[in-house]
Amino acid sequence: MKYDVLIIIGLIVALLINLIIGPSEMSNKFAFIKSNSAILFEITEIMVICFFIVFSVFKKEIPISLVLLVALLEHIRQIVKCTRMSSKGNINIVTIIGYSLLIYVGIVKKEYWFSILMTLGVIMHLLMFLFKRPFISRVCWEDGKLVAKD
Repeated sequence: MKYDVLIIIGLIVALLINLIIGPSEMSNKFAFIKSNSAILFEITEIMVICFFIVFSVFKKEIPISLVLLVALLEHIRQIVKCTRMSSKGNINIVTIIGYSLLIYVGIVKKEYWFSILMTLGVIMHLLMFLFKRPFISRVCWEDGKLVAKD
C-alpha cells in the first residue's frame, strides 16, 4: 500500500515537472526507428500499453494502471500534436529517473512484468539521451491516417 502512495505522488510530481519545464527543442539527428517502421513501432507500443493497463486493472494494481494510462495518454498526445519527446530535454531525464524508481517498485511488489516493461522504457530513453537523437520518428495523425515524419 505504501508503494501505491509513492506511485501516485510520483505521478503528480512528474506531471507538475512536465508542466513547469515544458517541451524542449528536438534534436535534428535522425531517429533510430523511422518511416513506416516508426508507425508500426508506435502502434505496437500503444497496443502493449493498452494490454498491460487492462492486465493491471484485473490484478487490482490500480496505481500501476494509472502509470500506464499516463504513458498511453502521452503517446496519444504526441501523435495528435505531431511531437516527440526531446532526447536532450529535462523531461527525458525525469522519465528515466521515474521509470527507474518504478522498476524498483515492481520488484518490491513482485510485479515483475511491470519492472520488465519499465526497464524497456528506461533503455529507450537512455538511448535517446546518450546518443542525443529521438528513438523513433514523429508519428502524426493527418487526414485520417498515421504518417511518419522523419
